[in-house]
Amino acid sequence: MKLLVLASFCLFTFSLTQPLPCKADSWYSYYEGYKYTVDLSSEQVQKAPEWLPSEDNPPLPARKALKAATDILYQLLPDAAKWTLRSISLEPVCGHTGWAYVITFYSYFHAPPGYRGGFSGYLPPMTLCVLMDGKAIEPVVTKDTKDK
Repeated sequence: MKLLVLASFCLFTFSLTQPLPCKADSWYSYYEGYKYTVDLSSEQVQKAPEWLPSEDNPPLPARKALKAATDILYQLLPDAAKWTLRSISLEPVCGHTGWAYVITFYSYFHAPPGYRGGFSGYLPPMTLCVLMDGKAIEPVVTKDTKDK
């Protein structure tokens, strides 16, 4: 009986020292009939360098994160040059177990002269995520069926 109690205690203590898996964080963008889904898993966050509370700055500078996100944007969209940086935010992810840059781009649609039935204005933003190791999470691109 003592052995069972000791084994249970050891197992419980060990479980407290292990990081809990988090629910993945996700971001969604929509453009020209497609949905762009960025899913971030706890495994990805755990593999990236930590931003420790004792450090003034995160392991990855914002400019490097912006470059990684811009590279992905150019891979995804043939008209990426028309997109402009809207924001860069450093956000806690995966239940505050890690940090990532969330980078948003926007584009403006100009209706040509004589264009009817459309609009001029800002398109929905494109949101991308970059981990502290400099890896941008490539979105999964699927046909957008939300209005069908």
